[in-house]
Amino acid sequence: MERLTLAIGILVLLVLLVVGGLMLALLRLNRQRSRLAQLSRVDTLTGLHNRRHLLEEADKLYRLSLRDTRPLSLVLIDLDHFKRINDSYGHPVGDRLLQALSQALREETREVDVVARLGGEEFCILMPDTPAPGAMEAAERVRARVQALPLEQPRGAEPVTVSLGLATGAAHEAVFDRLYFRADRALYAAKAKGRNRTEIG
Repeated sequence: MERLTLAIGILVLLVLLVVGGLMLALLRLNRQRSRLAQLSRVDTLTGLHNRRHLLEEADKLYRLSLRDTRPLSLVLIDLDHFKRINDSYGHPVGDRLLQALSQALREETREVDVVARLGGEEFCILMPDTPAPGAMEAAERVRARVQALPLEQPRGAEPVTVSLGLATGAAHEAVFDRLYFRADRALYAAKAKGRNRTEIG
């Protein structure tokens, strides 16, 4: 009888160890899945959201704008002469500049805004519930903040500037593709007019 009790006790202990091991493995798997999901939506260099996350959020904000006719503003930001900076001072300097710009964007935007790196030196801010004048004010704050960033490189420092294109829409005009097209056109206008400025599309 004592042997049977001991055998049952050992069996129960083994079952508990196996169940505990499985639960631990599932927990780790769930954490890895969550981490992978986050990584798929974050730009690794800057820590900002990436294009995928931006598009997901843009769709949600568009549906809200359709429902409530609230304005949605989109700002495209492009670092001026970034290729020349990379060619002259090297990619590590360019990377540090992108990271400094990203930090400035975080600090100059609201929590509800969606800030993303689209690729290269192009960034985007989606601003829900923001009419054109408010978006223009925010864009100009970003422009001034970036202009104050020092470009650290071997020969001292030179000013950094950005060109910005802004578009605002509500309801059907708030769909991402339309806003992006108008903001992109405005961005090209800002570049054509001498850079370091914000244009509205």
